[in-house]
Amino acid sequence: MRLNQQIAQKISQFKDRAFWCVRLSLFVILAWMGSLKFVDYEARGIVPLLVHSPLGKWLYHHAQSYQEHTKDTPENRAWHQQNKTYQVSYAIGALELFLAFLLLLGLWFPLSGMVGGVLVAGMGLVTLSFIITTPGIWMPHLGFPYLSGGGQSLLKDLLLFSGGFLVAGLDAQRWLERNGFLSAPTQNTCDKKGCCG
Repeated sequence: MRLNQQIAQKISQFKDRAFWCVRLSLFVILAWMGSLKFVDYEARGIVPLLVHSPLGKWLYHHAQSYQEHTKDTPENRAWHQQNKTYQVSYAIGALELFLAFLLLLGLWFPLSGMVGGVLVAGMGLVTLSFIITTPGIWMPHLGFPYLSGGGQSLLKDLLLFSGGFLVAGLDAQRWLERNGFLSAPTQNTCDKKGCCG
């Protein structure tokens, strides 16, 4: 039993490092994916997700005819320009880069991380909603719960949602402590079962 306790105590020390790993992971994901939104293939790639969603189809001029313009040809690029495909993607990319920046600033300014975390969680919810609205998310011959590759990719946004909330909650606590609204956390040294909550 003593060995298990020692191992658990060592692993419990990862908690603070894990929080910073989550923050930095979210930063890398958002900065990388946001940067890709400025590349034509990614701009065209998000169209099927947005045109089937009530949250996104209003962003495009010709949402319903996108399937006729999937190949990378000069004519289709011109169509995507008229459809606002690239402009929408650039705006989403700028938003993702802004959120990545807010999370990074949260290292020094907890209020920034708190706001960024809430917004990242909200963005995760929006992208998770595409599982419901986008055709081809489920394997055609199997249905629920068998996700296609696109569905599996979207399901990972559950971690984006959860990570955003984790960063927001912990940065809110840091901000409250820093501004004297909460007393600094104390180390729990009680060994009696149940007395420490």
